[in-house]
Amino acid sequence: MPVTLETDFEKLVARARAVAVTTLVSEAEATWAARATTSPHDPVAGPRPFEDAFPTFYQFSNRPQR
Repeated sequence: MPVTLETDFEKLVARARAVAVTTLVSEAEATWAARATTSPHDPVAGPRPFEDAFPTFYQFSNRPQR
């Protein structure tokens, strides 16, 4: 049975409009907004700084001796 893109898209839209997904997205938006108004020193979701993306010499050399 061939499946067309249109029917797959319609199924996706129907799932996205479901009550559970709408509730989940609204809760996520509320959480994101609440975190945006907290102290700047609190941890927040977002991309890591470039410096944290790669291991440093200290992380490689600070291993326990065998």
